[in-house]
Amino acid sequence: MIILSNWVDNTALYPPAHIYAGMAKGKAEKQAEAICEELYKFNWGKDKNVLGELRELWRHTNVLCALNYDGSVKREVMEAQFTKLQDALIEANNKLQEVYKKHQDLNKWYNTNLKVSNSQLKEAIYTYKQAQLRIIDSRS
Repeated sequence: MIILSNWVDNTALYPPAHIYAGMAKGKAEKQAEAICEELYKFNWGKDKNVLGELRELWRHTNVLCALNYDGSVKREVMEAQFTKLQDALIEANNKLQEVYKKHQDLNKWYNTNLKVSNSQLKEAIYTYKQAQLRIIDSRS
């Protein structure tokens, strides 16, 4: 869970602010900001906010797991939530890879701070989900 938590938290970081901190604003930073606008803009209109939805699902999953301390959450509800979260994680990871590879500095930052394979995300979700399902099954 810590790996997932750190990864989701790191998706909220704005890369140009970290890459170019303390430097005069140059052409590379302006390009990076323009590219990052695709992921970090405030007004989404009808577009899908991939990272925002990921963090919302992450918070919802954490609340659901906290409520499951005694196994009182239905198994179907838990499985459905983890399926949605896994789909959002993979979608966000693919989007991050797609956007950051457009710029050398962003790609380097991604590889250093966020790079993870979809199979690693699936494995982490599986482990987290199984722990919650064991709590539910122990109540039965």
